[in-house]
Order: sequence, then C-alpha cells, then structure tokens
Amino acid sequence: LTYVALEAPEPFRKRELALDTLQLPAEGLARCAVSLVQGLDGAGEKRVEYWQNRIRPYLKDIWPKSVDAVTRSVANSFTRLCMKTDRAFPDAVSELKPWLSKATAGDVTLHEFRGTKLSERFPEAALTFLNAVVRENSFYLADDLKVCLDEIRGAKSDLENDPRFERLTRYARQLGG
Repeated sequence: LTYVALEAPEPFRKRELALDTLQLPAEGLARCAVSLVQGLDGAGEKRVEYWQNRIRPYLKDIWPKSVDAVTRSVANSFTRLCMKTDRAFPDAVSELKPWLSKATAGDVTLHEFRGTKLSERFPEAALTFLNAVVRENSFYLADDLKVCLDEIRGAKSDLENDPRFERLTRYARQLGG
C-alpha cells in the first residue's frame, strides 16, 4: 500500500489510499513507516528529491493525522527517516516533530545520529530533533549526546542559551557526560 502510494498514485485516488491507510492496525502502520525509510534508502543520491516529491506529499495527503495513531515503532522509523533525509533534515524534523517524542532509546541511538554530522550542518533542527527524542529516564550514551551538543554549540553558539539546549546539557551531565 505504501509503495503504491509513493510510486504510482495515478490509478488510485489519494483519498482512497488515505482511507485504506487509516484502516490499518498499528502493525500495518509500523510496516508502512519502515517502507518509507526503505524507500528513502533506495533513493540513494536523490534522497532530498525523494523526500520532497514522494514522502512529504504522502505524509501530507495519505498518512493518518492523529498523533495517537503513531506507536513507538512508527516514531522510531520516523526518527530514522529524519536522519536519512540529508539536506532536507530541517524540513523532515519540522514535518515529523509531533511524532518523534514517542521514540524509544532502545531503537533510536544517539550514536547513529552523531555519525550523521547533522548537528553541525543544521544546528537548530538538530536541537529540535534531540529535544524531541531524548527523554528523561532513558538510557543514552552521554558521550554521544555531549558531542552532538558541542557540534550544535560550535555551529550556532547562541543556541547554548536555548531552554532545550540547557535541558539536554543537564541530562548529559546526569548521565555522566
């Protein structure tokens, strides 16, 4: 269903696809979210275009709008989706932010995010992303969080006074970073 919506919507009406998607159980939505990540991965060098021309319209026109419809599994896929959008990262974070807070520490690793260097390239969006996915009482590697915060500070020092930055810095200290 997801691939049909992403690749060949002409024979189908978006409204029909949206209604069918809305009827999916939580497991089905989770599989759709994984399919979005796989589709973006398959786009290779054209990830930004794939995000803009396929995934973003899919999320706008077909994906269920209720935040309640998003399970932790879907949220985890959406965090991976954000991390894989390359130059479209700020747009992806803005679009997916309402669903990112349900992500879990076990599936979303700061180590993976740290390796993307998105904190250096897009400090404001990275701070929004980290603030959404890093929850208190979750296990994260303090060094990875500290590196991401240092990259944000290095790229845009005025964010150091942002309440989100301060919260994450306090949390990194609590973890031992």
